[in-house]
Amino acid sequence: MTNRLTLAFSPAGDHFKSLLPLFSLYRVSSLTPSNRSLLLQTLKRQLSTPLLFGEDQDEVEIWLSSLPVPDDSQDSKSEETIEWFEKLVQKTLTAPIKPNATNENAGEGEFSPFMKNALISLGSTQPSLPLQSFVRNLFVAYLSYSTSLEQPTKLYESIKSAWKEHGKELKGFLKGVSDVLEVAKGGKEKKLERGEAKEKIEKIEENETELGEVLKSLNPRKENVFIVYEADQEKLKQ
Repeated sequence: MTNRLTLAFSPAGDHFKSLLPLFSLYRVSSLTPSNRSLLLQTLKRQLSTPLLFGEDQDEVEIWLSSLPVPDDSQDSKSEETIEWFEKLVQKTLTAPIKPNATNENAGEGEFSPFMKNALISLGSTQPSLPLQSFVRNLFVAYLSYSTSLEQPTKLYESIKSAWKEHGKELKGFLKGVSDVLEVAKGGKEKKLERGEAKEKIEKIEENETELGEVLKSLNPRKENVFIVYEADQEKLKQ
C-alpha cells in the first residue's frame, strides 16, 4: 500500500493527473480543426518529458501524429487505441524504466522508455484492427523521422516478436510493415506512382549519406509513398 501511495502522489503521478483532462478533450469528436491543433500542441508540451521519451523529444510528435482522430462513426474504434495510449503514458510516468547504469552506451541505439513499454504492452494485448492500424501508422511516422534504417528495422522486428503468437492472423499486417522498409531501401520503386517520391527513394541507393535527409523529407500522407499494402490499395487511386 505504501508503494502505491508513493506513486500516486509522486511528481510523475501528479503530472499524469494533469494530462487526464487533455485526454478526455481529445476524445471529443466535434472539436474544430483549429481547436484540435491547439490541443495537440498542448499535449506535445505536456508529454515532452525525458521520463517518456528520453533525450529524443521529437518522438512525441510521432506518437501524436499516429493517434486516431475521433470520428462520430468510429468512436468505439478510436476509443480503444486512445485508451491503450493513455494507460501507456500512465505506466511509463509512474513506473519509469531505469537505464542500465553499468553500461556507458546504454542510451545509444535504444528505444525510449515509452517505446519499450509499448512493445511490452503489445505482447499482452490482442492485435485488434484499430490497434494494428495505429501501430502501422506509428511505424511509418517513426521511419519518416529516422536518420537511418537501423532503428526502424529493429522496431519492425520488435513488433513482430511482440505479436509472434498471432503470426498467422497478422500475416497481411506484417507484410505491409515489411513493405514499408522495402520502399525505404529502394526495393519497391515500381509501386511508387509519383515521380518526385520515386526520385527521393532512388537517392537512398545513390548516396547513403543523404539517407537521413531523404527519409525526413518524405511525407507518406501527401505522396502516398508507403501505401503499398493490399488493405490500402484504394487510397492509391484517390
